[in-house]
Amino acid sequence: MADTPTALGALNLWHRSTDVTTLLECPAKYALGRLFDRDAEAGYFAFGTAGHLYFHKRLTGSTPDEAWGAAVDSLASFIEGALSAGVEARWTKKRPESGAFDELRSIVGKWEADLEFIYYGEGWECVAAEFPARVDDSGVRAGDRVAVTTADSIWRRGDEWRIVDWKTGSTAKANPLQLHIYSWVLRHDPKSPIYGLPPERVGLFFHHAAFSKLQNAAPYPGDAYIEALLDWATSTKERMVSEAFAPAHPDWYCDYCLYRSGCPAWGGNLEDLRQRLASASLEREPVGEVNEGDE
Repeated sequence: MADTPTALGALNLWHRSTDVTTLLECPAKYALGRLFDRDAEAGYFAFGTAGHLYFHKRLTGSTPDEAWGAAVDSLASFIEGALSAGVEARWTKKRPESGAFDELRSIVGKWEADLEFIYYGEGWECVAAEFPARVDDSGVRAGDRVAVTTADSIWRRGDEWRIVDWKTGSTAKANPLQLHIYSWVLRHDPKSPIYGLPPERVGLFFHHAAFSKLQNAAPYPGDAYIEALLDWATSTKERMVSEAFAPAHPDWYCDYCLYRSGCPAWGGNLEDLRQRLASASLEREPVGEVNEGDE
């Protein structure tokens, strides 16, 4: 289950890659997610969380049985918790609740085979898993350019480096901008294994575990572009509060939005949203663990 350390009623002036991609896709979705309670919890996010937990435990020394036990407990806890709390748990046709554990078993099995035989068997070593990174460019916009993320994995083979993000979803395509922002943050955080490296030295890949497929997120658009995009995200969030408005961009993804009941494009109260935006606080520092969201 993806969550955020941002308090309800606040817009975060620090940025995750998911903030930026959501702002580009639908500003209203970003605002609704910070100002309204969810209509439901997403079973497909819980599925992704369980898969990511398995991958992380395997890369940090757990046996397959230990990692599988943790993944099963994670998914079962979500299902049981939703039932006991009377909370709606939404799934999808390609990720239904029925058969979820069998599908999870299939995906982690493919992931194991991919690591050993297909993608990572030629001298690649995982040097970091679930690596948290943070950049605070003090002096830029009075220190407002704060970006944070947690990278699924960082790999090395000699002088070659890769950032690899796991995907457990039912499609084999992801937005390259996510990894572009990861690259910028990880290469600018002094604690990162790839600090100071030029972007051309760092490969960017999504590993779609259900499809045994690597998606190359190249080409990288350049540091100046990512920095301008982060500054744009800051200005956009500030403007949402000053203008008390966040436009909605209705499209196919509305069917999967967990905040649709509050969206003016779907019958939600526009004045209510505007009042909440006008009174929203602006958080400049993240509190707690930053989760990009597992899918």
